Amino acid sequence: MAAAAAPRPLVVTRGRFVGGSQNLLDANSEAAFQDYRREVTQRGLSREESRFVVLQRVDQVIQQFAWAGCLVASNYQLLDLCGGNAGTLALHVGYTTTVGNLIQTFVAPISTCLSDAIGRVPVLTVARLGRLVGVLLMPHCTTLRRRFWFEVICGMNTPSSGLVMAGSESVFDAATADIFGSRPNLAAQIDAKSGLYSSFAHTAALAAGSTATALFGGLHGQWALARVAAVINVVFSFMCPETLAVGQRKPFKVCTAVSDIHRSILQLQTVL
Repeated sequence: MAAAAAPRPLVVTRGRFVGGSQNLLDANSEAAFQDYRREVTQRGLSREESRFVVLQRVDQVIQQFAWAGCLVASNYQLLDLCGGNAGTLALHVGYTTTVGNLIQTFVAPISTCLSDAIGRVPVLTVARLGRLVGVLLMPHCTTLRRRFWFEVICGMNTPSSGLVMAGSESVFDAATADIFGSRPNLAAQIDAKSGLYSSFAHTAALAAGSTATALFGGLHGQWALARVAAVINVVFSFMCPETLAVGQRKPFKVCTAVSDIHRSILQLQTVL
C-alpha cells in the first residue's frame, strides 16, 4: 500500500492557517502590497519629480483662470450677438460643439504625434498662445459669424477646444506619462489630486471673475482677468521642464498620425 502523502505544513498568516501554494500566494500579495505603498507615498518622488508635479498643478490653476475667469463675460457677449434669442444661441452652440468634436477627432492625434517628434513644451506653448489670442480678440467679435470662427480656431467652449488647443490635454497627460509611466499607481494618485486642484481653481476663477466685474464695472474686468492669466500661462510654459528626452523622440510620420485618427474614429463609433 502506497504511503500517504505527507501533510502540508500549516503556517499562520494574518490569523489564518494556510499551506502550500497559498503561502506563496500570500507572500506575493504582501510583497505587491508593500510595493504599492512605497509607490504611492510622496517619499518616492525625487526633487525633480516633485518640482514637475507642482509646476503642472500651478499650470492647471492658471489655465482655469485664463478660461473660466471670462466665462460669464463670454456667455453674455454670445447671448447679445444672438439678439437674446435662445433658439439662435442653441444652434450656434450646437454648430461650434460639433465642429470642435471633429477637430478633436482629426487634429488632436496630429498634435500628439507632433509632440512625440519635437517635445511636449513647444506644442503646449502654442496652445497657450492660442488661448491668449482668444481672450485678446474674442471681446471684439461684433457678429455671430465672426464669433463662430474665433471659437473654431481659438476655442472658448472648453479649456481644450479650438484648433490651436486641439490635443493639448493629451500632450499634457503624455508629459506626466513620460515621468510616471512606469509607476501607474503613483501616476493615478497624482492625477486625482491634480484634478481636485483644477476643480477648485475653476470655482475660484468664476468667483474672481464676478469680483472683477464688481470692482471694474461691466464685464471688462473679467476679460482683463483672463488676459492677465493667459499671459502668465504662456510665460509659465517656458518654466515647465521638457519631459521627453531627445533620444526618446520619434520622427513625425503621416501614417502614424492617420492610424491614430482612425483609432479615434473607431472610439467615436463605439460611443455612438
